[in-house]
Amino acid sequence: MLENYKNENFDFIIQAGQSNAQGSGYGPVDTTYKPNSQILALDIHKNITIAGEKQEGNRIFGNFALTFTDLYIQNGILAPDRKAIVLLNAVGGTGFSDNRWKAGDDLNEKLISAIRMIVNLNPKNRAAVFLWHQGETDAMHSASYEFYRSHFSSLLQSVRHECRNAQLPFICGDFVQHWKKSCMEQCRPVIQAQKDICAGDPYGRFTETEGLTSNLEENGLEDPADSHESIHFSRRALYTLGERYFNEFHSICSVASV
Repeated sequence: MLENYKNENFDFIIQAGQSNAQGSGYGPVDTTYKPNSQILALDIHKNITIAGEKQEGNRIFGNFALTFTDLYIQNGILAPDRKAIVLLNAVGGTGFSDNRWKAGDDLNEKLISAIRMIVNLNPKNRAAVFLWHQGETDAMHSASYEFYRSHFSSLLQSVRHECRNAQLPFICGDFVQHWKKSCMEQCRPVIQAQKDICAGDPYGRFTETEGLTSNLEENGLEDPADSHESIHFSRRALYTLGERYFNEFHSICSVASV
C-alpha cells in the first residue's frame, strides 16, 4: 500500500510515453541491471515494488529509466536519507493523435494522478526529472509540427505544475534510427517539435540515438511477423539510452548550478 511509504523521503523520476519508454527491448547485455532497495517503482496500477526489468517467458526487457536512476545514485545525487522511485507511466502504441495523452485523456490523467499521489504522500518528496520517449504513434498518424508541439508543451506544463517546479528538467529522445529512416517524412515534424521545445527551454534536452540498435537488428529476427520490431530499441540500446538521458540531465544540473 502507498500509505506504507509515507515516512520515506523520495526523489521521484517520472517516465512516460509509449513502448520504448515502457520497455520493449530484449536481447543480450554485457552487465545486467541489478535491483536494489534504494530504487522503487510505482506502476500505472499504483503498485509499489522494488524496480526491476520485466520478464515474459525467456525474454527480459530493458527500461532506460532504471539505468538512469542507477546513475543518479552512483553519481551521488541521491542523499543518503532518501530513496528513488520511478513513476512508470508509459503504454505502448499511444499518442496525442489517438486521444491518449492530450489534456483530459486517460493516460494524461493517470500521469497527473500518480504525481499528485507521490507529492501528497510526503511533503519532503521532490521531483527530479521528467523522462519522455514518445511520438512514433503520432508520426504514423502524420501529426503536424504544430499539433505535436502544442499538446506536448501543454503536457509538460501540467507535469511541472503538479510537481510544483517550473524548472523541472525534462528530457526527450529520438526514435530508433533503423525505423525512422523508413518513414522520415512522417517522423520529421514530431521530432522537430520535440527538438524545438527542448532548445527553447534551459531545463530541456533532446537525446540523440545514433548507433543504437533495434530489436530487429540486435536479435537477428528473420520471421516477417517480427518486422515491427524495427521500431523498438534493443535491451542493449535501452541501457545506452539511459546513460545518454542521464548525461543530458547532468548537463542541465551543471548549467543550473552556475
